[in-house]
Formats: sequence, C-alpha cells, structure tokens
Amino acid sequence: MTENTILNESLNKLHGSYLFAELKQKVRAFRENFPERTLVDLGIGDVTGPIADCVVKALQSGVREQAFSSSFRGYGPENGYGFMRVAVKEYYLRDIGAEIDEDDIFVADGAKSAIDRIFGCFKGKVLLPEPCYPAYFECAAGRGLQPVAVRKSEDDGFVALPPGNNASPCLIVLCSPDNPTGVSMPYEALRMWIDYARKTGSYILFDSAYERFVRSRAPRSIYCVEGARECCIETGSLSKSACFTGMRLGWTVIPEELDGGRIKKLYSRVLGCSYNGAPYIIQKAACAALSAEGIRQCGVYIDECLKNAGALKKQLMAAGASAFGGEDSPYVWLKCPEGYSGGGFADELLYKAGIAVTPGGGFGNGGENFVRLSALGGGDAASSAAKNIIALFRAAKR
Repeated sequence: MTENTILNESLNKLHGSYLFAELKQKVRAFRENFPERTLVDLGIGDVTGPIADCVVKALQSGVREQAFSSSFRGYGPENGYGFMRVAVKEYYLRDIGAEIDEDDIFVADGAKSAIDRIFGCFKGKVLLPEPCYPAYFECAAGRGLQPVAVRKSEDDGFVALPPGNNASPCLIVLCSPDNPTGVSMPYEALRMWIDYARKTGSYILFDSAYERFVRSRAPRSIYCVEGARECCIETGSLSKSACFTGMRLGWTVIPEELDGGRIKKLYSRVLGCSYNGAPYIIQKAACAALSAEGIRQCGVYIDECLKNAGALKKQLMAAGASAFGGEDSPYVWLKCPEGYSGGGFADELLYKAGIAVTPGGGFGNGGENFVRLSALGGGDAASSAAKNIIALFRAAKR
C-alpha cells in the first residue's frame, strides 16, 4: 500500500499516549491487582468537589429555565452570553485588579480547548519553557506548529526566563502559577518576557488556570503587568478554582490592540466554524462561581489545598529533600533521590507505599529527575502521605 498523503501527518509528532491517560491506567491496574491496599492518589491534578452551594443553585435555576418555552435557550453566542462576559470582566477588576474589555472576552469549554484554538490561529515556532503542561506540546504539534523547548533552570527556582538567543517564535506559552512545578512568576520575570516578545515580534499566551491559588505578590493576570495589552493573550479556567473539571468552563482574553484587532477577528472566526458555545446552564453556574459569594465559598476548598500542599512541602524539605511550589499552588515539585528517575521513584512510591504521583519526565526537558505531587484531592491526604514519602526517600539515599 502506498504512503497515505491525505492524513494530517503533524499528528505523528504527538507522543504515543497522553501522560495522564497512562497514569490513570497505572492507578486502575494497581487497584485491580491489589484491592486490599489503600491508595493515596497525588497524581492527576483533578478535584474531588463538591461544587459550591451557590453554584448548585445557579445550575438548578438554569435547568428550570430550560423547562419552559418562555425561558428556553437553544444555541448561544459562540463567544459566550453577555452576562458571562460581564461576570469575567467584573471578576478581573474586583479580585485580580486588572482591567479588561467585555468585547475582548471569549467564553470557552475549559482552558485546554481554548489554548488549542489559539494555536490554530498561528503558524511557525512556539516557545515552551519546559518542564510544562504536556497539552501545550500536543496541541501545538497537532496544529502543525513547531514546539521549541526552553529549559527552566533549577538554579533559578524553575522560574521561566527568556532565552539569550533569538528563537524567533510566533508564540510564547507561559503558565503562572506553573504546572507542574507550582512556581509563580514574579512581576519582573513577566516584564522580561513582555520585553522579549516586543523585541522578537511574537505574542505571549498566558495560562492563568491556577491564579486563584496565589497568596504571594505574584501577578494573577498578565494584564497586571505594564505593556501586556500590546502582545499578550490570556486564558482562564474554573476547573481547579471552582471544581469545574467535569463541567468545563474557561475563557480567553484577546485585547483589540493585538495586531490591530486581527488576532481577535481570526479567533472569532475559528470559534464560529468549530464551536457552538458553552452550555447556558454552565455559564449561569460560572457566573455564580465568579460572584463575591462564589469566591468566598470556593475559597474554602482552595485554602484547604494550599494548607496541605504547604504542609507536605515543609515536611519534605525538613527531611532534606529539594522541593518547589506548594505556596501559590496545589502542586509540590519534588526532586528524586540521587540515582532515581522520576518514573523509577514514582514506581517505588506506588508499589511500596501505595502513593500515586506523576513522573516529571512526562512534562518535558528538565523534569526527568522530579515527580509532581498534587494536593488537589482534598482532605489531608497529601500532608499525611509525607511520612511514607520521606521514609522511601531516605531509604533510597542509603
């Protein structure tokens, strides 16, 4: 059979399977093979809920509206209902301290799909500071873009910094607080990236999925940094901050100033031909989550995650381990004992201690000797697992 030239060969650049799908399969196999053992899952960054009471009431209200022809909603606007975009705008001003325009907001079914659609608007090189969220590479490669890795340095505390050379990218992807390292980027570092983008004629895609976890002085939005409106796109999400991983709601902000409005118009066209908008009842629920009361109710879960991540990191570092994150983020980035890869140490933790973690190598260059620990599961699972992690860590160092 001759070579098939009608398929999108860019998809061949994707990894054989997705990192978190592999992890789910390994955890499932562990439970099936060892049903008598307790498993502490600090692996996939999923939430355990429940959603806030005000969100539940908004969902119920939306469902009731759909039961009557007078209030029924069918297809909605691709860029989101006006009430949802106003809610995002007011949230940015009230809680983040950044001004954005309602017309620059595009509502999405989560940040991952929004990021993929943004990649569809560009061609050329995409700069990815690694280790990073693996979906960046997968989405970029699948869209025919050329991912170019820039390695984050442990010496710099895993804060992404612009490269010394001119890589001439069309797009730069930044995430703060970062996934997987849990490190938040200070104002000065973000300003350096904005200067770099201006110098190279590129644009920044800023993933703010974890901004609600910030307790330091780190900017929660790229639009808190001078010059951002001329070169930056931002995505936001309620997945982790309001337990919407199963409900799917996020947004994209594309200022009119970017390329004279051309990027905004192009993205709008991408939405129009590929997307029918987030469900009405989910947008109603999202408005409740972004209200002052919603922020208060959802904040209880966030505070619990931060408390457990901080306790986990503190115990690990007191035992002599090198760990990052855990302060503005639910993630702790743990360096493995000498001689262990992330995959090897993850297997040790799983089979000897019943603790599932994510091997750092799945996040790209610079993650090979690390594992990511997630405190998103709620309760005190993360901090209570510290004793067993430390015991294995010390045993491995002997």
